[in-house]
Amino acid sequence: MFVDAQTRRDLELFDARDGGPSVATTLDHTRTEEGSRKLREILRGPTSSAAEIRIRHEAIRYLAGSELSFGVRDDGVRRVRRYLESRYTTLPRRWTVISFAEALWYAVRFPEVVRHARRGVGATRHFVASFTGYARGIADGDLPRGLDDLVAEGLKVAGSLQSFLRPARTAWAALTYDRELRGEARASVERLLEIVAELDALSGVARLLDEGFVLPRLDEGGSTLRGEGLWHPFVPEPVGNPVDLEGGDALVVLTGPNMAGKTTYLKAVGVCLYLAHCGLPVPARSFRFTPVDRLTTGLSPEDNLRQGVSYFLAEVRRVKNVVEAVARGERTVAIFDEVFRGTNVRDALDATRAVLLGCARAKTSMFLFSSHLVELADELADHPRLRFCHFEGELSGDRLRFSYRLREGISNQRFGMELLRREGLPDLLESIPA
Repeated sequence: MFVDAQTRRDLELFDARDGGPSVATTLDHTRTEEGSRKLREILRGPTSSAAEIRIRHEAIRYLAGSELSFGVRDDGVRRVRRYLESRYTTLPRRWTVISFAEALWYAVRFPEVVRHARRGVGATRHFVASFTGYARGIADGDLPRGLDDLVAEGLKVAGSLQSFLRPARTAWAALTYDRELRGEARASVERLLEIVAELDALSGVARLLDEGFVLPRLDEGGSTLRGEGLWHPFVPEPVGNPVDLEGGDALVVLTGPNMAGKTTYLKAVGVCLYLAHCGLPVPARSFRFTPVDRLTTGLSPEDNLRQGVSYFLAEVRRVKNVVEAVARGERTVAIFDEVFRGTNVRDALDATRAVLLGCARAKTSMFLFSSHLVELADELADHPRLRFCHFEGELSGDRLRFSYRLREGISNQRFGMELLRREGLPDLLESIPA
């Protein structure tokens, strides 16, 4: 699935706008630094392949049901990584008698080299042993195909390293094993580190199923996106909401006052769909979707002063990219928050009307827009391919309350001036000397 850099920034997948935890950080329950790196690699590779998604689902489901915790320690992985990347010299490959004599000379002249070799070989031995114990433990069952292949490969690689991992009782043995491990066998050690990283990443995301996340269901054919109880992982006490989109059925337009929850909802839908295409659990009570070719968001368009791109032009080009993809036949999900806010109200009305009516013609793509243009919502309320939903608030005395629940229909609520009054802005304006 194609996802551009702007969408990744909009959804705060790897970098949060406020400097807090990103989506990747929030989901990260890995036990090792290598596993954390692998999780981010998985998150950077959403796929449209239903087969790949199902393979990952099966692995996560199996690990979630296993009573065996991930069994490789981070400090052990770190020691092996540092050992492989060290710059200590290795014993040259020579005839055994000369090599043995050279090892003795190393022990006298360069004892730190021998110590490094012993420690590195020992760290690798413990790492391989801990992986082997864990792998055999989770293999004590009917492993799904993808996980079975991964574990089997790991055990095979671990077995191939055993001849270099015997206790090194002499300097010659330590330096010989060291030479092999950081030489011809290095690729095998690197591969085992990668396998451990993937198992750690999968075991970590499997724990999300205990936190209210679910594995999505895949639909074949058509274009559907349906879910119940969707929530955003950034929100401490989230309110779950539904999503119901289908290509060729209806384009959904959200209305409602500021702070009612529109933007958070849009981001929640985007994050859920993105995670689903990574084959990962999503924050929802239930979720089903058809894999698509492209996910594009327009939540925070960016101007570019150096290139002479205004905020409004950035919005226009963003919409153009989506329309071009849909015209090419790419199955697309597009999520836009208050599109064309960068121009005057009249232009925004005309431009938004044109985009909504045009996108409503698409047969295999799905669209979710939010807008404050209530006049436009009233004008298009009876259009058969547009569905209007809203979030609402309640003004009680001097308190403003929001339910954060998605409802059918159009909202005409406006709380902008009330928010100004709550912040004391009118009085401050009056206090400015004339």
